[in-house]
Amino acid sequence: MNPHQNLKEVGTHTELLTKRTICIYKLQVQAILDVLALIIIIIYYLVVCLMWAQLGIQEIRPYLNHQDDLMLENRILLQYQQADDHTLVGSRFIREPTDSTIRYTKWANTLNSKQLYTQAFTSFGPTLIIPTWFMSRRLFNKYGPFDETGQGTPEDLILFYNLIRGRERGEGVELKRVDEPLIVYRYHINNTTLSINEETIWELRVKALEEHVLSKWKYFTIWNAGKQGRRLYRTISEENKLKVKSFCDVDSKKIDKGHYTYEESKEKEKPKVPIVHFTKATPPFIICIKWELTGGEFENNLLSLNLIEGIDYYNFS
Repeated sequence: MNPHQNLKEVGTHTELLTKRTICIYKLQVQAILDVLALIIIIIYYLVVCLMWAQLGIQEIRPYLNHQDDLMLENRILLQYQQADDHTLVGSRFIREPTDSTIRYTKWANTLNSKQLYTQAFTSFGPTLIIPTWFMSRRLFNKYGPFDETGQGTPEDLILFYNLIRGRERGEGVELKRVDEPLIVYRYHINNTTLSINEETIWELRVKALEEHVLSKWKYFTIWNAGKQGRRLYRTISEENKLKVKSFCDVDSKKIDKGHYTYEESKEKEKPKVPIVHFTKATPPFIICIKWELTGGEFENNLLSLNLIEGIDYYNFS
């Protein structure tokens, strides 16, 4: 056998072994990198889950569940595109069952961008409903956290008013809404909202109204000489009571009475507030009439005065 041929075959065999060793090494390195990448993905997923859990979201899936409310596809993407460290982003929603809370659903889904602020004091609560909330951790930490006093605490309303207060202080807080449905908002008899004390909500609303609206007015008229209007008058501070120029109404019986007497006053001479027809009243108004419950009569009366919401009037009921 030719020794040179033997050397050549040995060299070829050695080269093949070297290539095979390098190939195996590369595969081992790639396998290690794949494992590391998988570990990083798992850690990232766990961190994201923990962050969302702290915000009350129970599961992370292509469809996200916030308690009993179904989050629709693209919700996170569409809200993220509008979010920053100063903005609370909400969205429209689909109510389930569709015939539940019809007035509330219509109200929340049809507010314009200015009404997200001007209608912040109504009995409906936050103009962006909490299941649709999307905000940065920095914004949440600055104006939160949620008030965990106990059952019956309107934690969403408290945080919402904290954000409104931040805006009033010039801190750049903004409210935005994605104008398409991004969640299915489910209604049932065990909703947390139904367990909240109405008196607590009333007190928070009145306090916010006084802080953000009445403090800037020298005088105003309460539109509704009935139960809700009188209750508002009794609840506001003594300073703001003095600003009430009159009640206004369309009920001839109330108007003919001429005035409302504040019997609960500690003064010897009980304060009397005039009751006039709405056409003779002086703006600005705090409106204590529920919309869409008078067959359009109230809405037409308000429209006839050519007023500007947020300047000439605010809704409270």
